[in-house]
Parts: sequence; structure tokens; C-alpha cells
Amino acid sequence: MRVTMGGASYPPLLVEMRNALQVLGGVNLTDDVSANVPVLQLLGESSETQVLAIDSSGRISAYLLNYRVDYSLLGPDKKLLLPKQPVKLQREYGFDRLNVIATEKQSEFLQTEMRRDVVQQILRRLARVGSANTAGSNAD
Repeated sequence: MRVTMGGASYPPLLVEMRNALQVLGGVNLTDDVSANVPVLQLLGESSETQVLAIDSSGRISAYLLNYRVDYSLLGPDKKLLLPKQPVKLQREYGFDRLNVIATEKQSEFLQTEMRRDVVQQILRRLARVGSANTAGSNAD
């Protein structure tokens, strides 16, 4: 399998996905663009922070993190096995104006966890495609 991400060298999402695939076992990763292997395309990721709550003094007390990754899967024959589809996650966290550094660390931690969750969701979807293709080839 080859994993690509829109021209970027090694952003955290790509690294996380490659590591997760290597841990699975039975998946050989390649960077060879001429190899006749399935290609997981990570088409884009976006992250957005929204104000979720404001306290009685008009200060922000909570945020909502939105994270989205779009991906698709091409078969070894370059046919589309999974069209472009999103994985979306949301997490909320409190904002403590007296401890801004801890709040920033919490935000970074949540973003890392969301990235891991997205990778796991994509892997589960890929497993379903793999089992459907195996069932289809067994029916032949």
C-alpha cells in the first residue's frame, strides 16, 4: 500500500497513518509511485476552533474543536474503491484565563488525540473495504 498526502512531505497525519498501518502487520508500505498497490489518498485535513460558551462576565469559558480529514482509496488497478469521503470529529474543552499555558496544552493534546481517532476510523473503513473485496473474490 502507498499512502499519499497532497504533496506534503511528512505532516503529523501522514506520519500517524503510516505508523498505524505498520503496526497492523500484513501491510507493506511503499513510496514507489510505479508500484501496483492500493493507494490511500489523504486529500486534506482541516481544524477549526469555535467559541462554545461565554461566562457571565463576557469572557470565553469553553471552545469547540472541529477536525476533518478527507480521503479516498484507489485499488492496485487505479480504480476508485472509496470515493472522497470525510471523517469529522468534535471535542470541547474549557478555557481557564488564569492558566493559559495549561489550556493551550489541553488543546494540543486534544488535537493529537483527534488525529489518532481519525486514523483509527479510516483504518476501520479500509478493513470493511478489504473484507468486502475478499468476499467478492470468494464468490467468483
